[in-house]
Amino acid sequence: MTDRKELEALAAKARQKGATVIINEAMDDGGSLFIETVQVIGLKGCGTFPMSPISCAERLRELTA
Repeated sequence: MTDRKELEALAAKARQKGATVIINEAMDDGGSLFIETVQVIGLKGCGTFPMSPISCAERLRELTA
């Protein structure tokens, strides 16, 4: 499991390694923002297609450890 704070910290680590990280947000019916997809570009071992937040967090944990 992951939360916004952890995912943003992982994205920052990926950016330090030279990656571009695009976090796409959406709004639910109640007006709250949530992370819909995350795309990582330029990090060896990580594909460039948009991923769910959970999939992205799992992959970034491996690649930024």
